[in-house]
Amino acid sequence: MALLASTTIAQAQSPTSTDKRSREHRGERPHEDRFASLPNITEAQKTKLKAIMDETKKTAEPQRAEMKALREKIQTARLADNPNQAEINTLIDKMHAQRAAMEKTRVAGEIKALSILTPEQQNAFKANMKQHAESRKEKRKAEPAPELED
Repeated sequence: MALLASTTIAQAQSPTSTDKRSREHRGERPHEDRFASLPNITEAQKTKLKAIMDETKKTAEPQRAEMKALREKIQTARLADNPNQAEINTLIDKMHAQRAAMEKTRVAGEIKALSILTPEQQNAFKANMKQHAESRKEKRKAEPAPELED
């Protein structure tokens, strides 16, 4: 029992387990886990897929930062003493354009990934994407709606 507890504590304190736990909490998995379920995947394919994922992530990070900044600007503008509807509308339009850019980045990464897979692997990859989308949809249904501020 003491050995189990010390192992658990050591794992909880290690930086890699913390990083992994936080990725899993956000619904992300390490690259290797994402590709492990693909049938007959080669090491060369894994390497190429990891490069594609890293490239996509590198492009997406500043996009996410911009989206966060836009949300904060909208919130600040909405809570101003005299909210400016035109300014808020402009920010909302920018946010929607940013969301479209993020979606295009994600889809481009998926298409690149599919291009290096066999037809059997593509089917498994698409099934995984569909399952992930459905689980996210169920998770959103289970979450309570955000409360509106007065």
